[in-house]
Amino acid sequence: MRPYLPCLLALAAVSCDKPTSRPDGVDAGDFDRNAMLGAIGACVVGSYEAFEASATKLETALGALVATPTDATRKAARDAWLEAMDAWQVVELGQIGPLAATTQPGGQGLRDGFYAWPLLGRCLADEATASKSYEAPDFVTKGLPNTRGLGTLEYLLFFDAPDHGCGSSSIVVTSGSWAALTKEEIASRRAAYGLVLARDLAKNAHALVEAWKPGKGGFVTSLSTAGKGSAVYPDAKVALDAVLSGLFYVDYMTKDIKLGVPSGYIVDPVCTEPPCGELVEARWSVTSKRHVKTNLVAFRKLWKGCGAGDAGIAFDDYLRAAGGGALVDELEGHLAGAIAAVDAFPYASIEEGLAKDPASVKTLIVAIKKLTDALKTDVVSILHLDLPARVAGDND
Repeated sequence: MRPYLPCLLALAAVSCDKPTSRPDGVDAGDFDRNAMLGAIGACVVGSYEAFEASATKLETALGALVATPTDATRKAARDAWLEAMDAWQVVELGQIGPLAATTQPGGQGLRDGFYAWPLLGRCLADEATASKSYEAPDFVTKGLPNTRGLGTLEYLLFFDAPDHGCGSSSIVVTSGSWAALTKEEIASRRAAYGLVLARDLAKNAHALVEAWKPGKGGFVTSLSTAGKGSAVYPDAKVALDAVLSGLFYVDYMTKDIKLGVPSGYIVDPVCTEPPCGELVEARWSVTSKRHVKTNLVAFRKLWKGCGAGDAGIAFDDYLRAAGGGALVDELEGHLAGAIAAVDAFPYASIEEGLAKDPASVKTLIVAIKKLTDALKTDVVSILHLDLPARVAGDND
């Protein structure tokens, strides 16, 4: 487990999610904020549904790997994981309602059950593999977040070596249980463990979608009726703050945790001698660069609209209606620049960039910072919205 600064994470203490008080959000003339919230809600639900579909495919692929362990079924399982993770990287910016921290309106803190990164537990996963504790009926409900979800599943699928990641005091060493396993048995158990996790992901993804659907959990209605009968959001501003908190994922996670901490740009005790390539996201699948871009593209959808060609009513329309048209153009220029910087990044992964040219990673950070600085200063000022405290206290 990594001792990241608590206010940088969605796992933060209660005080890290409480916004500071500001005036009510701007009511920009005839602009319909509830219609915008409804459109954003539909966009979020769409990202959840895409993840549910990919999680179902992942479960099927893991089942095939367990039944018939071949190179072909392993590749298919890995490809299914990549598809599911691509979908999840979009969902990460839709941490609203049940998926959000319990300190947020309607939040149930469900995110870590799907993906607990940057918390990792390689040794914990190895101990579960050796003991087969993943076979227990309550494993997915009682196990630590970093023994479940997409992060652990990545390790189980993409780490081929038969060694473990535990120290000499671990039970897998002291009991001799790992040494007694053959290479084939380790691979077989990792696949079986992975299937347990994939089933849990598919089940939870379905439950998340159901929680939002009208006529089911109906959270999308709670969002779209903010201030007009919603039991969750007493006014539109509270709902807009919640959506904005999701957008700030690109600041406190994409920029700071995925790039800043491993590069040393963000000072953190977990990386005392930067660069720290071992802290990069998705190091087993080598897809860290891909996830940074996906986060930025997901931001664009929630900012501009989820329709074809980014059409639809969203934050850009609200800001223009409030008189911030020039700022919209500036922010979207920074967004395009950040995406272009990722496309121009000359290495296959962030880890490779840190190893070969640490300055190249700082270039990405600077490009994303232009976007997030505009978001955390001018945008919130014009719209009279609140920064999440984990962002408000960030001076980088």
